[in-house]
Amino acid sequence: SRNPALSPRARAAILFALCKAFDDIGDFASAAGAWREANELMRPLGSWSRGTWQAFVAARIASAPMPVSRAVARDSVPIFVVGLPRTGTTLVAELLGRHPDVRNRGELPTLAYLAERLAVLDATQRAAAVDDAAAIYLAHLRRDDAPVRCYIEKNPLNFRYLDTIAALVPDASAIYCRRQARDTALSIWSQSFAHDDYGFAADFHDIAAVATGCGELMAHWQRSLSIPIITIDYEQVAADPATTIAQLVAQLGLTPFDPAQADHGRTSVITSASQWQARQPIHQRSVERWRNYVDYLPELIELFPE
Repeated sequence: SRNPALSPRARAAILFALCKAFDDIGDFASAAGAWREANELMRPLGSWSRGTWQAFVAARIASAPMPVSRAVARDSVPIFVVGLPRTGTTLVAELLGRHPDVRNRGELPTLAYLAERLAVLDATQRAAAVDDAAAIYLAHLRRDDAPVRCYIEKNPLNFRYLDTIAALVPDASAIYCRRQARDTALSIWSQSFAHDDYGFAADFHDIAAVATGCGELMAHWQRSLSIPIITIDYEQVAADPATTIAQLVAQLGLTPFDPAQADHGRTSVITSASQWQARQPIHQRSVERWRNYVDYLPELIELFPE
């Protein structure tokens, strides 16, 4: 990782892999030190801005309600799994995606693309464009395979655009995944993310700002939107996945099923940073994992109150 011929990103990738090995053998001091070095290499590489993020959150909360699309037949129901990264969004989508009436599409870029373009239009233009945007989104979601009743869209950062979701697909449901704040922060900071949307992941202060903004936006959406928003905790899924998913299935109006007996071949390809974890048997080893690092990462206590 100290080879000067390597790019900073390549050196960081080696360090992140080394950290995983240190963490696996319980050498938490070495893992924390190598993670800190890796994130110091990553921070200058992106363009993410804390000030820009805070302004974005304020603008989303202050924005006027969007007109609701009425042009698209509601013959399929999208389910959006949202929340901070590393809060169990991939796991929840993977388990729900085993239901025979559900198809998990994974993380799609379509919604953010449409939301950002609708946001720059004035009210008149937006009202004229929302039906076309809805048709585009649903075409990307359904594709051309055999139709099912529900489609899961699991881009965690779609929590930024729940008002757009409510406008384009008002029959949608949202599942809001939460996790203990210090475990979430540690898991984000200890993961290498490629996309600039996750540029906050290399700095605990930036992670704290995103967590605050996420909480503010979700509280606002829960007050102001008509679509159902179901809150689910990572710790609950890890402790009792069968009961938790059964309750979730009932809330979504789906027929009961046993995800442990379902056809795993129907689940989607996982392309997120949670790929390895979501393919493992469900366990509770990541619950209160932050306690292993409290002596080496004081930011966990300073920035993320329990």
